Amino acid sequence: METQINTIAAKEIDGYIEKGAIIIDLRDQSAYNRCHISNSINIPYDNIDYQDFRKYKCEEIVIYCDRGAVSLIAAKELTRRGYDVKTVIGGILAYRGNHLQKY
Repeated sequence: METQINTIAAKEIDGYIEKGAIIIDLRDQSAYNRCHISNSINIPYDNIDYQDFRKYKCEEIVIYCDRGAVSLIAAKELTRRGYDVKTVIGGILAYRGNHLQKY
């Protein structure tokens, strides 16, 4: 049976932030340092340990990467493990909301 992945449009991120969802950036540290969604947590996909997500098991999680492909892979695994996770279609490159931090 195929795992159903929940996706959201980038324009929906602000609403999830307002609801208190955990926002996780899966890009590497240097990309995160250049720009990210404020209050997001950086857990680079290349170093991902799904055990790191245990503390968010009871939370709604939104994950993103650059374009959405990497976060889709992670979302599939997290969903399979029972997490309430959504992935952002188009990643941070599609985000034009109020919470973008650029340095």
